[in-house]
Amino acid sequence: MSQTLVKTTSGLIEGFEKEGILAFNAIPYCQPPTGERRFQKADPRMTWEGVFEARGPGFICPQGKSTLTPAIGSYDVAHNENCLTLDIRTPSVTGKKPVAVWIHGGANCFGGGNLPCYDATTLAKAGDIVIVNINFRLGAFGFLHHPAISTVNLAIKDQITALRWIKTNIEAFGGDPDEITLFGQSAGANAIIHLVGLKETQGLFHRVILQSPSIGRGNFKASEALEIGKAMIQALGVEGKVKETIRQRFMTATSQEILGAMKAIRETCVPKFGNMLFKPVKDEWDTPQRIIEVTVTEAKARNLHVMIGTTHDEMHGFTLERSDKVRAIQEARFDGPANALAKALNDAGVAVWKYRFDWKAPLSPYDSCHCIELPFVFGTWGAWDDAGMLNGMTEDDRIRLTDVMQTTWIRFIREGRFDENDWRLYQKESDLRVFL
Repeated sequence: MSQTLVKTTSGLIEGFEKEGILAFNAIPYCQPPTGERRFQKADPRMTWEGVFEARGPGFICPQGKSTLTPAIGSYDVAHNENCLTLDIRTPSVTGKKPVAVWIHGGANCFGGGNLPCYDATTLAKAGDIVIVNINFRLGAFGFLHHPAISTVNLAIKDQITALRWIKTNIEAFGGDPDEITLFGQSAGANAIIHLVGLKETQGLFHRVILQSPSIGRGNFKASEALEIGKAMIQALGVEGKVKETIRQRFMTATSQEILGAMKAIRETCVPKFGNMLFKPVKDEWDTPQRIIEVTVTEAKARNLHVMIGTTHDEMHGFTLERSDKVRAIQEARFDGPANALAKALNDAGVAVWKYRFDWKAPLSPYDSCHCIELPFVFGTWGAWDDAGMLNGMTEDDRIRLTDVMQTTWIRFIREGRFDENDWRLYQKESDLRVFL
């Protein structure tokens, strides 16, 4: 059998060679969430006859334009609700290599695992590891909450379905199903924290990297998410209608109509609920402290190892305002909860390493903003050409920081720990590792 032909529980998959790595794109891990399956839990019963040509590119979930575009740059990838797929990069389909699964950020409304900026080819090659990038539903498609439509955290269920497919099939791609690290940034890191707290994810991963989790944004209570659901119903013109009429409207609406409704409700909903209008619903995990408590409990029970970090100026990607108010928002959303989680994990005896990314490009107004570590982790420089946060970066900095970040991430993915002389377990602030 060719190295690029792999047998999975779904069927045969044909990949291709890319820069010395084997690449498999847009593999469906469940049935498409379209037609009658829109607003339904992912159906994992996905098989095909013959050979699936995994050359991609796949779709990302329908979405608008991110508010971070000036800082991080733009991307041009086709949108479609048929987006529940994953990409795999592996040095070889033989052996059992450590596995890392990337969960992208984007305020639960933007981005995609298969964006060019997240292509894991160079990272997989540098570390001799297998990397999987997953796509899942976003915005109202993945988080809409109303009894007429859905009361399930569909995006989280998508992620779990993907992880189960990976656990079952990754050995066919040269990966070790018992050595899986989840790594994610921003809302992706929040998703990982949520996954850690769910009993149904036991055994699906073994260590986690949390990059800039916005724990301070928390989850929604059902009552809060219901208000947003009602606003969506009003925006689509079926307010006051019976349940069946409401559901029919949402099932037949075009994706652009749903995106239009998401945009329309911001004027009335953002002042009350903040900018992140779509996120998981969990009444018992509705505050940062409760999220931290359940995360620590499960991390200890599972003997997870944790790496967590933030950037020095997270909020500068969202606003160019420099004020005590902006710094207070960063403390409440990012810094404070991350510190509290690291301390609580250490106090519970969980191995945790904490970092902060401080480097900033000399000509950039965004400083060490949200997302700035990502180009160095993935090394996908062609995809970051229009990122304002990198203005004035030198070739020496690009090479040096890429080497440092990839070496660090790979070490954790491969070994789940660091030498004490290199990076001490987090016990106090002086144990913080700073990337400059």
